[in-house]
Amino acid sequence: MEAFNKKMEVGPYAYMVVHPNGFSQSMPKMMFFGLLFNVLVAFMLTYLVSKTSGLTYFQKVRFIKLAALAGALIIVVPNLIWWQFPLAYSLVTLIDAGITWGLAGLEILKIVKS
Repeated sequence: MEAFNKKMEVGPYAYMVVHPNGFSQSMPKMMFFGLLFNVLVAFMLTYLVSKTSGLTYFQKVRFIKLAALAGALIIVVPNLIWWQFPLAYSLVTLIDAGITWGLAGLEILKIVKS
């Protein structure tokens, strides 16, 4: 184990996903499943925010944004810690989640009754 750790410290080090039988990179298929996933998450966040009471409009937007950011943190930070993903990549991912779901929160609240 010590020799393995030394090799990792000296480098090079790579984290890869290997598809031994190839991978069909169908953009329409990936876009469809990406959209489907985001719609599912939006429904989950809509449900959560619908269960809140006594919050102002912008507090509800913040609630949605923080709930989504918590979900992103659960994924991003372990990758940063365990696999040494670059800090810049991790921060951009978190910023993207915050902006995306903050904007989504504005739209979600159009359908959620106060």
